[in-house]
Amino acid sequence: MEENKTNVTETKQEDKGLSQIQPNEKRSWWSIAFIWVGTMICIPMLMVGGMEAYTVVWDLGDVGIGLMTIFNLIALYPMSGEAITALRDYERRKHLTQN
Repeated sequence: MEENKTNVTETKQEDKGLSQIQPNEKRSWWSIAFIWVGTMICIPMLMVGGMEAYTVVWDLGDVGIGLMTIFNLIALYPMSGEAITALRDYERRKHLTQN
């Protein structure tokens, strides 16, 4: 009985692999491109990190964190108005509950 369940599961997975992708399951070109770019960057960096001296690895990590910080600041700037509005709302509610 257990073997029959495994066969049914494997058959469903094989059918899923051979079936056409449904429109609601399709991913955009950009999301696929970002995955490929990330893979093309991460795999070589892992190989370099395993072979290089520790100082080089730490320097590359520092560069990565610096880039991430820059990208986050760029992304946060357009959201600053919403953040200020939320802060003012929080302060107003906090003031009302204290009084």
